[in-house]
Parts: sequence; structure tokens; C-alpha cells
Amino acid sequence: MGDVSSGFLGFVFAVLAIWTSNNGILELQVWAVLLGVFLIDATLTMARRMAAGEKWYTAHRSHAYQRAVTAGHSHLSVTLTVIAIDLALVAAAATMVFVPSARGYVLATTLGGLAVAWIAIVRRWPAAQRPNPIAR
Repeated sequence: MGDVSSGFLGFVFAVLAIWTSNNGILELQVWAVLLGVFLIDATLTMARRMAAGEKWYTAHRSHAYQRAVTAGHSHLSVTLTVIAIDLALVAAAATMVFVPSARGYVLATTLGGLAVAWIAIVRRWPAAQRPNPIAR
């Protein structure tokens, strides 16, 4: 999926999150958990790139799933792993909905756990570098 498609999906999810929150259907905290994989990966990848002095707006291969594939894991295994994580996030979000007293705990542990996993992936597998077509 390219930037246009992912940007569109991000916009759609943002609109849904705001609409459901404003109408008392689903709180923004629940959406943060449901979209946790994307939020953590996109935010920490951009922050890491900016801290390293890289241009955050240029093409790169430093997202967690790209690092996993570059390290030799198949696209299928990476996709299935993300699906499993997303199913766990659905369970966490359901807990937030049905056990309101657990919202803060679930939010903090879920997003914190995803951040720790992201850091472990980044440290274990280096980002793939695109070859510079000009420098030959």
C-alpha cells in the first residue's frame, strides 16, 4: 500500500474515531488501542528518523514490518503476526468498553507493550537502505 492509500485510510479512521467519540459510541482511547500497531509504528519510526537527522518525508524501509521482512521473515509470517497482534488489540479494546474501570490500565499496558516490541525490533533488525541510483 502506498502513501496515498495509507493516508486515505488514516483519514477515514480519524473521521470514524472522532465521529464515534462525539456521538458517545466509542471513546478515542479505544480507537488508540485498536489502531495501536499503526500509531506506535508510524509515530516511533518518524521520531527515530527525525532524531537521527533523516528526512522523515522521504521514502524509506524502516517500519517494523519492513525490518522483519528484510531480516528474512516471509511476508505471510509478518502479516499473520500483525493479524494476531490486532486480534489481541480487539480483545483489549473490548475490555476497555465492557470494563470501564480498566481503561487506563489497558491503554497504558497495550501501547507501552507495543512500544517495547517496536524498540526490540528496531534494535534487532537494521533498516534496509535503498541503493542510491545516482552513486554508481
